Amino acid sequence: QRGRRGRAGRRAAGNQGTDASARVPANFSEVITVSGITDSDGQPGGLGPRPCYGDHDDVFLSFSNYGAAVDIAAPGGCIVSYNPSGGLESASGTSEASPHVAGAIANFVADTTANQGSRPSPDAARNWL
Repeated sequence: QRGRRGRAGRRAAGNQGTDASARVPANFSEVITVSGITDSDGQPGGLGPRPCYGDHDDVFLSFSNYGAAVDIAAPGGCIVSYNPSGGLESASGTSEASPHVAGAIANFVADTTANQGSRPSPDAARNWL
């Protein structure tokens, strides 16, 4: 589906621990809705050490919204990033998961553009995910 200006929109699913299908804009078909998971080792399989949030590696964050409106899940627990003051801090949520997906789409768009000479459509980006 096309977002504004032909861009693939992505949105955090929300952190209420409820069905994202009842939330706007997560339930819009034009956006890629991202839920959050724990990931303590960067590998699939749930064999990583206990993450700083939750009890197990590679499981949905307990507060992350879920349901049919969710298109993809990405690491969203204990994400370390810079705060507005320039210091590092750890945060957890779908807002921390969503940039992982945005970055993956940006890499897909750059690679496709470089190799095929034209930008892929938002639908192509969604299908690639």
